[in-house]
Amino acid sequence: MDPPVRKIWGTSQHHNPEGEAATLDSLGYIANHSGQHQQAIAYYDQALTRLRTLGHTTQVATTLESLGHPHAAQGEQDKARAAWQEALSLYQA
Repeated sequence: MDPPVRKIWGTSQHHNPEGEAATLDSLGYIANHSGQHQQAIAYYDQALTRLRTLGHTTQVATTLESLGHPHAAQGEQDKARAAWQEALSLYQA
């Protein structure tokens, strides 16, 4: 678990995958809008891992949509496009 998430959620006795995923997504948003694009990608990737494990398809799509933005900001258009296309596929499913 990432240190900021550990500080928020504490030890494993308070394990809350949904809360962790939401926290990671929020940290990704904050990092992206603070210009810390690589950190945002890392947070979004961690959120996606949890959300996929939980089977939360709509939240996966929303996080993929968000993930495209820091990739685009870093000039990684192919990665941004791939994230957005996967999100679109999930939204249409």
